[in-house]
Amino acid sequence: MLNSLELFDQGLLIKINSLHNEWLDLIMWKSSLTIFFLPFPMLILYLYFKRYKLRNTIALILCCGISITLTDVSTNRVKHLVKRYRPTHHVEIGPKLHLVNEYVGGKYGFFSSHASNTYGIVTLLYFATTWIYRKRRVLFFLIPLPVIYSRMYLGVHYPSDVFVGALNGFLMGYFTFLLYRKYFFKSPLINE
Repeated sequence: MLNSLELFDQGLLIKINSLHNEWLDLIMWKSSLTIFFLPFPMLILYLYFKRYKLRNTIALILCCGISITLTDVSTNRVKHLVKRYRPTHHVEIGPKLHLVNEYVGGKYGFFSSHASNTYGIVTLLYFATTWIYRKRRVLFFLIPLPVIYSRMYLGVHYPSDVFVGALNGFLMGYFTFLLYRKYFFKSPLINE
């Protein structure tokens, strides 16, 4: 069973990585950079500031930092415990992959820090922005998809790496939201 899941994971990665061309290489390279994701949380934090003023916004920014710390620490711990080679470092798969800018990433890849970090922030912001209709907030979870897809496209993560990374990010983001609500958030009615 595990062997067939691993083969499926490898096959899907090779399929995603093989769908490349010059302009898509550039788009995926840029999508993988942190700067690609930053406008979204900055916009949400600005809207949050307009609604809840400075104290709560600073607290939410602090919690974004906590979320990134939690996702980074957990990701790196698991990577060094599991020691699953990235596809680009895998002896059989590596040579089959199309590399962009000769980028191979670090040695271990399970699970994806990019997926974990972006989903951690998105989850925290999803739960913190309750004034936005839920149907619209659900769209928040689409924002990290180009980042996550780019990691597979570049050949540095298997689909399972990004799936588990996104799940970890969701859990850490929700946990950070609970901390925010319990220890940091001050009701706007008290502020005003």
